[in-house]
Amino acid sequence: MCTIFATLFMICRVVITLVYYGLSLSAGELAGNRYINNFLSGVVEIPAYTISFFILGRLVSLSIAD
Repeated sequence: MCTIFATLFMICRVVITLVYYGLSLSAGELAGNRYINNFLSGVVEIPAYTISFFILGRLVSLSIAD
């Protein structure tokens, strides 16, 4: 069970990382102002980091309790 979870986690992590870098590298190619697009791309990361911080904190505390 643990190896299946670890394998799925690694695959998801690779896919998410590739999509993230693909989107962030192509932010300058979007229609509109290049600087505003990059700024908005950075602003979106603030809530993403905040939400992931709390979700990971909860998952870690749940796995320690088990």
